[in-house]
Amino acid sequence: MRLLPTGSLLVLALAASPPALADGPRDFTPDRPSRSDSPFTVAEGFGQFESDLINYTHTGAVLQALDPTLKYGISHDADVEIVLGGFVQTQQGAGTVQGFGDTIVRAKIGLLGDDGGDIALAVIPFVKIPTARAPIGNGQAEGGIAVPVLFSLPWDFGLTVEPELSALKNALNNGKQASFTGVVNLGRRIIGDLSGFVEIYAQTYTDHATAGPTITVDYGVSYLLTKTVQLDAGANVGLNRATPSLNVYSGIAFRF
Repeated sequence: MRLLPTGSLLVLALAASPPALADGPRDFTPDRPSRSDSPFTVAEGFGQFESDLINYTHTGAVLQALDPTLKYGISHDADVEIVLGGFVQTQQGAGTVQGFGDTIVRAKIGLLGDDGGDIALAVIPFVKIPTARAPIGNGQAEGGIAVPVLFSLPWDFGLTVEPELSALKNALNNGKQASFTGVVNLGRRIIGDLSGFVEIYAQTYTDHATAGPTITVDYGVSYLLTKTVQLDAGANVGLNRATPSLNVYSGIAFRF
C-alpha cells in the first residue's frame, strides 16, 4: 500500500505466472513498487524487508528516504507487517521541516490463490499510529482495509484490482471522514528478470472540505537481482490540480 506521496502500494514479478509451492517457500512477491499490493503473503517463518531508497515529490518539494516495511510470515496464509516512517523533508514557506513519518501496522490474510491458480485474493486491515510530529504527520490514528485481487491474463499479463476503505482525519480537524481508494494495475515481465507495470490510482473523500480527488497514472519497473532480492524504480504522474504533479522513487526489497 502506498499513500501519497509514497504511499500504498503490485510487485512486477506478479505479472508472470502465479507462484506455486515447491521444495522451498513460495515465490518472492513484494508489494513494491506499485501502489497496489500483492495478494500473496510472506511464507511462514520467513521475513521480508521493503523500502524506498529515495522518494521525491515535486509539488511541495517532499523528500523521503529509508522508510522500511518489515514483514513476517506467521502462518501458511497470513503475515504481519510494520511500516516505519522514514526520514521526511518538506518545504514549509521559506524554510524546510525535517523529521520521521508515521508508523503503520498491517496484517495480510490470503483467502485464495496463495499457492497458485488464476485468481489470488487477500484482505489487508491496517492502522496508522501517529508517531510523526506536525506538519509531517496529522497527529491522529487512522485505519482501514484493502482487498487486492490478482487475475492471471493471457500472454503472461497480470491484472490487479484493489479497493480500499479508510477512516481518515477530516479537513476541519474535528473528526473522521471516509476515504475510498481504487487501483487498477496491469503488469508483465518485459525480458528476463525485468518487469514493468502501468496503473491508474484514485482516492476520494467524503469531506467536501478536503481537496480531491487524487488521481494518478503510475509507471514502474523492477529487476530481480536474485530470486529473493529486487531493485525497482517508478513515477506517479498527477492528473488533476488536487494531486502532486510528479512523484519519482527507487527502492529495494529482499526476503530473509
